[in-house]
Amino acid sequence: MKRVTKLACGTLVFGLLAWTGGSWYVMRGVTTPSFETLAVTNDYELRRYPQLVVAEVTQEGGTDADENALFPVLANFIFGGNDNSQQIAMTAPVLMDPVERGERASTSMRFIMPEPFTLKTLPTPIDQRIKVRDVPSRTVAARVFHWFASDSTREAELSALKKALERDGLKMLGEANYAAYQPPFSIPFMKKYEMQIEVKVDSG
Repeated sequence: MKRVTKLACGTLVFGLLAWTGGSWYVMRGVTTPSFETLAVTNDYELRRYPQLVVAEVTQEGGTDADENALFPVLANFIFGGNDNSQQIAMTAPVLMDPVERGERASTSMRFIMPEPFTLKTLPTPIDQRIKVRDVPSRTVAARVFHWFASDSTREAELSALKKALERDGLKMLGEANYAAYQPPFSIPFMKKYEMQIEVKVDSG
């Protein structure tokens, strides 16, 4: 019995180590867009992002199934599904619509293109569902959280972010983004998520 228990414990430990190693391996070399940190509070960070280029795909409806189906569409584009058959480096985070799927007519996912690319130099997607566009330089309030990102967690984090911004007198602009830094299969303790909202900040 003790031998069986030890074997089970050893298998569990090996599995956790392999899971952790695999989670790290797939993210090696993945870059994130540069930004300037303007302020850090207990509830959020204020960041100034430069202009970015994103590849975006949108699907009617707002379910988890839609969200999961959008990732391979964009992944195919950066893995060579473009007019140059060019490989494009993966970046993080992946940007998505945050919550309230039942109330939305559509759901979107965006990959941020590596910084050397512009709209002129980026290859054209073969899949016509994919649109590439510029995102102008903006100031973003980002609330970081970890481990899990269920619908209820996203809603709670977004609500907390909005309340903190209202408390601090920051005007919110446009819709929020839900940002995921690791793939869904990553070990939970390594996962990082954010709720992001563009805000207006007075100069000085």
